[in-house]
Amino acid sequence: MVLLRARLAAIPMSRLILFLDFDGTLTPIVSSPNRARLSRPVSEMLRKLVGLLPVVIISGRAPKALRWRVGLQEVCYVRHRGLSCFEEAGP
Repeated sequence: MVLLRARLAAIPMSRLILFLDFDGTLTPIVSSPNRARLSRPVSEMLRKLVGLLPVVIISGRAPKALRWRVGLQEVCYVRHRGLSCFEEAGP
C-alpha cells in the first residue's frame, strides 16, 4: 500500500481523472432507485474535488437525470450499462 501511495503521489494532478459510480458508491443501494440521494458530506466532498481535478460520474442512469441528482455542472456524467466480454478458452 505504501508503494501504491508513493506512485500515486508522483502523478501530477493535471494527469488525474476521478471516475465514480453513483448507485452503491456515492449513494447507498436503496429499495427504489428514485430514493437514491447524495448525503451532505458526499456532496460537499464532490464540490471540493471538482475544483482539484476532472470528475466523471458513471451510472446506468441517464446523464441528465444524474446531473439533476448530483447538482454539479462541472462533473462529466456518463451512462454505462455494463461490459460483456467473451474470451475463447485457452489450450
